[in-house]
Amino acid sequence: QPGLSCVTDVGGRYGFRPIVDVCETSNVSAAPGSDSYCRNGTCGIGEGDCDSDVECVSGLVCVKDVGSRYGFRAIVDVCESPLLTLSGSISVAARKAVDSDVNDIFADYRSNDVFVEAQSIGNNLTINGYASLTGSGEDTFGRFALDGDVSDVYRVHLKAGQSVNLQVVDYDQRDLQSGDLDLFLYDLSRTFVSGSFSEGEFESVTVSEEGDYLVVIDAFAGQSKYILRFTTETSGSTDRVIRGNFLPFEAIVKMRPDSRAATATHSNFQLVELDSFESAASARSLRTDTRFFADLAQNQPEEYARIKTLKQIKRMRLDSRYELVEPNYLRQTHKVPVDPFYSRQWHYPAINLPQAWDVTTGQSPDAGVITAVLDTGVYLAHPDFFTRLVAGYDFISNPATSNDGDGIDADPNDPGDAQRGAGSSWHGTHVAGTIAAQANDGIGGVGVSWGAKIMPVRVLGKGGGSSYDILQGLRFAAGLPNDSGTLPAQAADIINLSLGGTGFSQAAQEVIREVRDQGVIVVASAGNENSSERQYPASYEGVVSVSATDLANARAPYASFGRAVDIAAPGGDLRADLNRDGVGDGILSSMIDDSQGRIRTTHTYYQGTSMAAPHVTGVFALMKAVFPALTPAGLDRLLAAGELTDDLGAPGRDDLFGEGIVNARKAVSAARLGNESGGFEPLPAIIDINPQEILIEAFETSRSFTIRNLGDEVVSVVAVTESEAWLDIEPVATDANGLGGYLATVNRTGLVDAIYNTVLRVEISNGTTISIPLSMLAGSDDSMGSSSVIYAILLNEALESLDSTIATLNEDGTWKFSLDNILPGRYFILAGSDIDSDFATCDFGETCGGYPVLSQLLLLEVDKDRDDINFVVDIIFSEELSSNSTQTDERIAVPIPQPSNSTISR
Repeated sequence: QPGLSCVTDVGGRYGFRPIVDVCETSNVSAAPGSDSYCRNGTCGIGEGDCDSDVECVSGLVCVKDVGSRYGFRAIVDVCESPLLTLSGSISVAARKAVDSDVNDIFADYRSNDVFVEAQSIGNNLTINGYASLTGSGEDTFGRFALDGDVSDVYRVHLKAGQSVNLQVVDYDQRDLQSGDLDLFLYDLSRTFVSGSFSEGEFESVTVSEEGDYLVVIDAFAGQSKYILRFTTETSGSTDRVIRGNFLPFEAIVKMRPDSRAATATHSNFQLVELDSFESAASARSLRTDTRFFADLAQNQPEEYARIKTLKQIKRMRLDSRYELVEPNYLRQTHKVPVDPFYSRQWHYPAINLPQAWDVTTGQSPDAGVITAVLDTGVYLAHPDFFTRLVAGYDFISNPATSNDGDGIDADPNDPGDAQRGAGSSWHGTHVAGTIAAQANDGIGGVGVSWGAKIMPVRVLGKGGGSSYDILQGLRFAAGLPNDSGTLPAQAADIINLSLGGTGFSQAAQEVIREVRDQGVIVVASAGNENSSERQYPASYEGVVSVSATDLANARAPYASFGRAVDIAAPGGDLRADLNRDGVGDGILSSMIDDSQGRIRTTHTYYQGTSMAAPHVTGVFALMKAVFPALTPAGLDRLLAAGELTDDLGAPGRDDLFGEGIVNARKAVSAARLGNESGGFEPLPAIIDINPQEILIEAFETSRSFTIRNLGDEVVSVVAVTESEAWLDIEPVATDANGLGGYLATVNRTGLVDAIYNTVLRVEISNGTTISIPLSMLAGSDDSMGSSSVIYAILLNEALESLDSTIATLNEDGTWKFSLDNILPGRYFILAGSDIDSDFATCDFGETCGGYPVLSQLLLLEVDKDRDDINFVVDIIFSEELSSNSTQTDERIAVPIPQPSNSTISR
């Protein structure tokens, strides 16, 4: 038309569209056509619009442009250069993982909102995730736009001194992304350990002892991406870290002097005061319609009250009227005995006993916990037992071995077991002292359960004791008919048998069953033969068999081992002095010195599984004190579930340590939980598989796992199946029901370097099938990372987004992408996640990378198809990029155009 010229438009004026000749007002000469070609706003046929390829000049083809690649324009057939494809593979940096329920609707989803859904992670991983408060996203887009993702729960094994560090990525923004996230830490009994409740960028807590923990990310306000890391250093201030026990619905407060808003309860601005906020208003301060808090309210009401309290304290801290708001901590005396030899009893801190004493010392609210010591008797006049004894009995029937001149009688005092003169073992006195020696009396050492009672039952004399006499002692202690014709006023709760020998007795097995039927727990030493030969009574069904450890928590050199071993405890090693205190590392307890021809009460060191067993007996007495209804079956279930021990040796149960070394604090916590829940009713089959996920590292060829039944229903393993040629599963230590140890072995011959994932399927005779995820790494661990869904993005020379596609996750853990229908030209390739679903990637907290590396993006000259665009993505931290980065200031999120392969409008 008059006044218009045919010019080339490269898209800079009208947005993102292909290079095309158009009619415009311009002094630029027409090219390649002429002004005469200008009609109705476009150049003539052969230069712009077309109906077929023959109407396009050489080198161009007629294609339909729907505008989705480079901006929005009308659907039109245009002459363009042939369209090309860029494709390749994206790997995620090592040791990176992602929250399993992010906001991106295209990402895989698995809820981790509550304890039972906890996402298992390693403590060497860095996690990026997303959390949002309910109701904060009505105007946003994503999976949680309306319902929110208030809590994310992770299960992780932490080392002592390791810190859990949470970076709240969007804490300082002032738009819909603004978020305030808090950090909770629980133990596996779901008891609050500590929490960080600041309003800033970082939350951090540190654990004081090794173990499995539940980490909870909680959205206090708004929504935010986050980064979770486990380090040896804390991040941010620790003044908002809360740990320990405190009173629910109370806070210590101080009002600001310049506050004009005095309240009815706080009118004195100079003093700290107590605020009680258990009211209807405070009840509404924590919404229970979220899954995590509803679960707490129903199953852990005490913990729910604690979290309500902490939430309210944080709200008050945000109120400008308050100068100080903090929990009303509950303080208790630290029950560390003052007895002079306690400092030499290294074996008590080794089993976390002082922490258990803060809960109970074995004093039961009723008649007390009674532990029967079937041994050489007890020297009754020893000052360690002045208040600890109940009536017992002497069941040594042969006067020739009794050493007291008669047969059975009501006097269980130990007269010594030496064949002649001095040199008696006083074995029962030493064992009884470990169980319940009196504390805080200024004499000697202390016992594990110094609030419990000792029932001395004499069954060993000169040269030992007979099986029959021991059986009579068992029956007496359990309140069953016996040769004495008498019964104790109160039966024992626990029986300790620090004795044994080879040879199975059916009569003894039947008595053990009768004793268990009475609700009595039986503990026995595994033996000092350093062999797998079975020792009795420890190997009888229904007896807790105890092996021994040394000061370094290694198996004591004398300790017997094998399938019958259930648990381990300190037994000592007198040949070593690992703590450099000048004496051998034995077990210090009550003793008699008869070396000078007279009796003198004292204390000395012994070693043996005989010394290990009373540690376990004492811990069981502590458990009975807080949970009197604890039964042998209930205790067996707790032991098999790992609730009473710390694992030693091979993962899971093994033949050296059984379930591991006894942990008094864990055991008492488990008993308290059982007491609060009303006990342990008979359960259906509960199949426990440890570990629940199997990872075979590049340097390993096999990993063991165990299958156990923690319930009461008898079931068997029908089959353990796998479908990969590189994997073999073999039972290595199973019982008649197929329960026990298995070995997963891999053969990497012919496999390329990658992560290989499969699922083992365990079929149980009751019809259930359990899946065990198994991952195997071939080659280096550079491809170990995982990410949410990854978007590959095409950018022009000005780093403006043109097009995107959703990458596809391969079996080897890499992501395959293909950007199609690309015009020849110069482009950058970038990729990343969008876990908060804000239509952008490469912001802090997102996974991001570029070709060939993010800090030095390469401008590709694209004139042909390419399938070699391979690069790595990593989590973007809140740190400046390197000086040669394509972005030299702060990180700017890269918009994600609608993916060409998406099925849901974004």
